[in-house]
Amino acid sequence: MLGYALIDGFAQLERRPAIQRLKHVVALVDGVIADFAFDDEAVRLSVELEASALPRLRDALEAAGVHLFERSSRTVEASRALAPRRPVTALLHVTLVRDDLAKTA
Repeated sequence: MLGYALIDGFAQLERRPAIQRLKHVVALVDGVIADFAFDDEAVRLSVELEASALPRLRDALEAAGVHLFERSSRTVEASRALAPRRPVTALLHVTLVRDDLAKTA
């Protein structure tokens, strides 16, 4: 049975650097990008990986400047109860926060 994990966060990055960082992060955890969509406000990826890679995915995202919402962090922690080699699709959504918007918040 295939599992899903919603990983939702934000980053203060422009689209191109964000895409490059996310591709690098997915490669670091031996994930495979199955589907993607992006615009100037967000990047969305469907990433296939093993359940044991979800904590590494979270750590790599945070190291790349992606701030995860608490609910997503709890999802990653819950994945530790899954069989390590269980296939999981991480539905990764990163909202891109522009500098001019971040300064007004």
